[in-house]
Amino acid sequence: IRSLGYVDFLGTQAQGTPAEWYETRPWWSYLSFHDHPPLVFWLQHLSFRTIGENAFALRLPSALAGVAIVYLIFRLGRQLQDETAGLMAAALSAVSLYLIWPSRLGLQESITVALLLAAFACLLHAVKNPRWWFAVWTVYGLAILAKYTVVVFLPITISYLVLFQRKVLRQKLFWLSQGLQGLVTLPLTTYNVALYLDRRHFDLQLSTLLGIDVLEWRFLPGKNIGTISERAAEFWPMISRTATPLLLAATVVALVVLLVRVRQPPAAFVLLGVGWTTALLLVVGPSPRFFVMLAPWLLLAPALVLSDLAKQWTPWGKLTATLLLAVLVGYGGWYSWTNTFATDYRGGSVWTFSLLRRESARLGYQELDELLQREVDAFRPSQPAAVQYPVLQDYIDRGFRRDRKKPVKPMAIAFDADLAWPTPLWYFTRRTIYHGWTAISTDGLKAAVSARQLGALLPREPDAQVLLVVGQNTDERRLRTESAEWFAEQLKLGNRTPISVIGPKDHPYFSLWLVPAASLLTLPPDAAAVTN
Repeated sequence: IRSLGYVDFLGTQAQGTPAEWYETRPWWSYLSFHDHPPLVFWLQHLSFRTIGENAFALRLPSALAGVAIVYLIFRLGRQLQDETAGLMAAALSAVSLYLIWPSRLGLQESITVALLLAAFACLLHAVKNPRWWFAVWTVYGLAILAKYTVVVFLPITISYLVLFQRKVLRQKLFWLSQGLQGLVTLPLTTYNVALYLDRRHFDLQLSTLLGIDVLEWRFLPGKNIGTISERAAEFWPMISRTATPLLLAATVVALVVLLVRVRQPPAAFVLLGVGWTTALLLVVGPSPRFFVMLAPWLLLAPALVLSDLAKQWTPWGKLTATLLLAVLVGYGGWYSWTNTFATDYRGGSVWTFSLLRRESARLGYQELDELLQREVDAFRPSQPAAVQYPVLQDYIDRGFRRDRKKPVKPMAIAFDADLAWPTPLWYFTRRTIYHGWTAISTDGLKAAVSARQLGALLPREPDAQVLLVVGQNTDERRLRTESAEWFAEQLKLGNRTPISVIGPKDHPYFSLWLVPAASLLTLPPDAAAVTN
């Protein structure tokens, strides 16, 4: 939703943003975002502008990055050892769930990892040809603009150079070229300097790292990650529940072999990648999203060992390596397919089930979006939504004017407040910010009933309606308030036929009703106040 209009807004009181802090958007707010560097937002915004406002455009940059990752892992394998190692690493990466998952969902990690691997590929060129250092620091600067976690590049690079390429540290080009990194990351630096001068703190990630207490960011999901020992204890259980056990076993064996060969540069390079990235995960927390950064190293390790086996133990070594690779790729491909497209996401054996399957589960959101395209996007509201933030109101008004040729439909949208955040941002808030529709959670609607302010939210036309979206998939709930169920009971929707039911009849994902706005105005404020 933020990439679409390139505006920093999250729709939650837990994270205030510049769009809410200022009446007029400051110039520096266009340079980055309050919680992440800007590159991924730039790429997604360009994709939206080129293709249109749809999920395909959102995911395209990450999907292309996923393809690039396979090629870059091939390049690294070839540079470290030989073409066989590169091809084996590429084959393993092509079926890796940890690389398919973020690429398919449009997460930042695909672009981040692609740039990080490109920087390492340039690094291996640079130790032979110093002119490549300009490419190294340029690509690393772009990686920083994607996500701060790529800082792991520095300890891996420095450790490798100190151990095997100390002469590089005496080259002028090595030091002079680092100015390109500063030039590339200048927008991010300018943003943080301007933010600090105005509000005495940096962006969310830097402020958290430096221990700066920011009032608007005190309640942050995902930041309470426990102590180092607690994170370390969670490391193996998390990775074992999200990756194929066969690949993990092969990787452990390969790492032991590489430890024996630690004096060899290729083995040391991969071990440094595993070690420093693991250290990073212990700092930021063992979240599946961060494990994506570890995946390339876990794939390179068995590829190097299998390639070496094929060369040294001919002819049986070649046959053995081929069979082992075929098993790893075949099983990995089946495992990734099952955990990407399976309809049952509730659990199963570690040999068949990954926790990442829940992120790819079919929960009716695609069908919901298609219905909203018919019922909402084909029209424009009779009046634009009103919000308290001038910057956002400007976007709303512009979107309302942009849709002026569409037929008018006097309607507001009320969505289930129990839907897991941030899904409502794309499906509902997006239609408010960029098209002017009043889309409010059932918690907010219930509070308006209690405060006797509902009339200010709803269209004023006699035939005005409210599209009520009730989510009934309990696996998607967090801290349920059941305000949507309260409206269903008060409006006696059990006696009416919904306009659509999405999902299995015995356990639908969503039920949608069109309710006359006038019927909401008759709801008792006292009853809403009692249950709020």
